Amino acid sequence: MSNGLMDDKGMGERAADDSSGSVHDADGIVGGSSGSAGFGGPEDFSSTEVAGGGLDEAEAREGAGGVRLVGPHFANVNEFLRDYLRFAYRRRIDGRNRVWAGRWWLYDEAVLRLDSIWRAWESLRLDPDTGMSVWFRDHADPHMAVLMDPDGPFAGATSEEDVNRRGDPLPYMEPPEDMFFDWSAG
Repeated sequence: MSNGLMDDKGMGERAADDSSGSVHDADGIVGGSSGSAGFGGPEDFSSTEVAGGGLDEAEAREGAGGVRLVGPHFANVNEFLRDYLRFAYRRRIDGRNRVWAGRWWLYDEAVLRLDSIWRAWESLRLDPDTGMSVWFRDHADPHMAVLMDPDGPFAGATSEEDVNRRGDPLPYMEPPEDMFFDWSAG
C-alpha cells in the first residue's frame, strides 16, 4: 500500500510532470551495507523544483522533458549534521536527562535515524508552504527525541566529548574521511 511517497518496497515513487512543470520526487532511499558506513549510492537522489522554490543554479540541472532536477543541498548526513542539525537543536546535553554522542557515526541506529532526518529535510525543503513544519513534526522531533533519550541509541555516551552547555550546538566529532557517500558529486 502506498502512502504517496513510498511504494510497497519502501522505494520512492516519482510523480509525473504536470502542466506547471512541478514534480515531486521521493527517490534517494538508504541502500548499501547495514553498518554505519556505506549508506546509499548515486542511483537516483534527485528531487525536482517546486514552483517558487528559490533554488540556486548549483543545485538545479536540466532533466528529461525540461524538468529541473534538484540535487541535495547537503552532500551527505555528516554534512547535514555538522552544518545544520546540531545548530538547529541547541539542547543541553548532560549525559543523564539528555544524551548525545560526539562520535555519532559509531551508533548504527543513530546513523539510520539521522540519515532519515536528512533525507526528509532534503525532500521537504522544496515545499515552500508547510515543508519545514511537516519536517519538524513528522521527522525531526520524533527521531531527535529517541536519539536524545537516556535509554536511546546514545545511552551511556557520557564522556567529555558527549556533553555540552545550554545554548551550545550538539556535540560533534568528524567521522573518518570517506565514511559517507558524497551525493553532491553527481
